[in-house]
This record gives sequence, C-alpha cells and structure tokens, in this order.
Amino acid sequence: MRVTPLLLALFAAPLLAKGDLASLEAAIKADQHQALPVNAYISLNPDAQSALAKAPKGPLHRWLLAIKDNIEVKGLPNTAGSLALKDYVPSQDAPLVARLKAAGAVVLGKSNLSEWANFRGEHSISGWSATGGQTRLPMDRLRSPCGSSSGSAAAVAAGMADAAIGTETDGSITCPAAMNGLVGVKPTLGAVSQQGIAPISAEQDSAGPIASNVDDATALLLAMSEPGYFHAKALPQVALAELKVGVLTEKAGFDGRVADLLEQAAKVFKSAGAEVDNAALPELAALGDDEFTALVWEFHHDLNAYLAALPKTAAVHSLQELVAFNDQHAAKELRYFGQQTLEQALSPPDGSQARQRARALARQTLDAFFSKGQDVLIAPTNGPAWLIDTVNGDFYRGGTSTLAAVSGYPHVTVSMGDIDGLPIGLSLLGPPGSDLKLLAIAKAWQQASR
Repeated sequence: MRVTPLLLALFAAPLLAKGDLASLEAAIKADQHQALPVNAYISLNPDAQSALAKAPKGPLHRWLLAIKDNIEVKGLPNTAGSLALKDYVPSQDAPLVARLKAAGAVVLGKSNLSEWANFRGEHSISGWSATGGQTRLPMDRLRSPCGSSSGSAAAVAAGMADAAIGTETDGSITCPAAMNGLVGVKPTLGAVSQQGIAPISAEQDSAGPIASNVDDATALLLAMSEPGYFHAKALPQVALAELKVGVLTEKAGFDGRVADLLEQAAKVFKSAGAEVDNAALPELAALGDDEFTALVWEFHHDLNAYLAALPKTAAVHSLQELVAFNDQHAAKELRYFGQQTLEQALSPPDGSQARQRARALARQTLDAFFSKGQDVLIAPTNGPAWLIDTVNGDFYRGGTSTLAAVSGYPHVTVSMGDIDGLPIGLSLLGPPGSDLKLLAIAKAWQQASR
C-alpha cells in the first residue's frame, strides 16, 4: 500500500496543534481498521486525558508522546517487545520520562520496537516484536520502518503522536527517523540518563528524540537531558558560510541515487559559502566485529543486572531464564527468527579489549577530521526502505550510524529527499557535546535547501 503525499499531509495535520488527544486517538483507531495497519503502539495510556488536564506549563506543555517500550513509564508495561515482560509494570518513571513530564509532556502510549532493541537473533525483522506484532512504514505499508525505534518514528510520521522518544545502540533512532522522513537525534553518550531503560550496553545506549522538525527535537532533547549537561537553552546561531564540512562520500557508495542526494546536500552547503571537502575514511573493517564482541559481553552483564532487579512477579530474572522462556513459547517468540544473540550472551568471551579497540578506532577516525577544523561530517543515514520479509529478515544495504554509536559522539538526521517517495536522511556527525550545534546546522541547511 503506497500512501500519497496528500495523505501524508493529512496524517501529519494533528501535529500542528500539540495536545489534540481526540485527533491522535482517532488516527490510532482508524489505523487498526486498515488491512495493513502502521501498528505503532504496544499499549496506550488510559489516563492520558486526565494527565493532559494536570500537565504543568513548561516547554513541552500538553505534548503527547510515544515512548519506546523499553523505557520505563510508571503504570504502563515495559516489555521490550518480549512476552516475558508483558506483565512487568514499573512503579516509577525512568528519569528521562520524569523530566519530560515535568516539562509538561504527557505519555500517550508505549511504542512498538524491534524486540530487545534488535539484539536477539539472526535474520531479525525491524519493527517486529512478539508483544506488538509488525510496525509498518506509513508511506508504504509493505515496507520496513527500520528499527529498533520503529513504532516511535512511525507514530510521528503517521500523525499518531506529537513527537516520540527512541533509544539507540547503533542506528536505532537515526535509521527509523530517516526512513520515516523525520528528525532524529542520537545524543552524545551521557547526555541523557540510561536508568530505567532495558539495556544492551551502557557503553553505547542513548535515548533521544524523534520529531517532525528540528525545533521540536531540540525542545525534547533539552527537556530530557541530564540537568546542566547543555548550558544553552536554545539552538546556537550558526552561519553556513563559516562552516567547514566534510562529506563521507564513500558512505553513499551502495546506491547511486543516494549518492546523488548526498551530492545535492553538499552543494547546498557550498552554495551558502561553506568550505566543503571530501572526507576519506581509513580502513574500518575491524570496527564492526569488535563492536559486536563488546556488545555481547556488555549485554551479558547489563541485561542480567536489569532482569535481576525486576519484581519477583516478573516471568524472568536472568538471560538464562529469558532464553528458556523463548524456547518454551517458541511458537510466538521464535516464529520468524531465532535468539542466537541471546544464546551467545549466556557465556560470552571477555569483550573489554574489543571495546577499547572499537572505541579508540571510532574516536580516532572522527577526531582526525574535527582536529583539522571541520565542524561537521555529512553522510546518508539510510537507503530506500526495504520490503518486510519474514523469511529472510531485513535487507539493510548501507547508511551511517556506527562511528557515532561506538565513539559516543552525537548524530543528527534530517530528511534530504526521497527515492520514489521513500525518504532518505542526511546524517550530521560532530564532536562530543556538539548536539545543539548539529541541530542548528541541520535547521540552517534545511532553510537553505528551500
């Protein structure tokens, strides 16, 4: 099912007025009657109306948010997409959620995700979880919304939330945001609290905003970040003519159409007076292997600790119990793909050296550009959305996320165009702490592109 730009505009109309609960609920209800629903949510907040009435007057007053269902919200299940946690209802908010509520936001519901943030098994399917089913791309419901923050991005793109919060270990905010034509921010590691989030790794996990525009993403980031992390309360002033921009051209090598869009994006910077140069990457073949080795090792520790701290009423309290649960409920949990990653994490090799190598390589690679005065690196975030395939899994061809994810540096994506109606994102990478500057550059680039 291909949705026309006119229908997308209609989907997005409720976003123009924050806090229109009736319109958002109507969109969600109508979606569930479709043959191929977007299916963005796992659960909805039954108290959203009363929460709206009591929302404090802050920068996010009455914003109705989709919160990824691996982030704890008081009174709503936190499942990570797994049937093993379907009955776990947190008694308190994750700190980032508490900060969003204090800024005036209201949780509309918990959004679907790739189960266990897409760290479960081979041939996985982005946007699928045993608890939530399959989330689909609003523009073409036969296609993947990417993941793992699939429902968060799809809810915003389909007019079913004012904005959303996702999490990223490597690409899980930026890819779905880009695939859905939105703004996504993977913050600098440490800018946002990790407490109250079902983890993969404390060395890479970051929660961040997904929104329809840069200003909304900025407001969310400032509200949810650790107190004092960002001293500014608004975007800094940037002049494109004063920037040095590095173009990671080889990141677009997987698709000539994506390369053309990146070239056009670079020309916008150049036409505005920026100094634009190709940024050649060193050999990075070892980065992915070391990253995965480290993540499996850290997952063993971090998820075991998270599960062990759950109430006694939870169905599982360790990775070993989770693997056994999935085996016992294989017809539902393992219907489309396995749990090889969970099994590897039961007794993984020490990944501490792999972590050191991966982080050093990622940071040295990026710092080599920033130390020479380049303000921002640009690259394509994604390729065209692939068809959902429950037999073979995802068909990811290329994009940008790993350098920022492993280094812990910020990564912002904004739409730079489309291929046959399928959005392609422009990634902006910067040094640690440059999150707001990247957002300001993204906004200035968008304005210059018009």
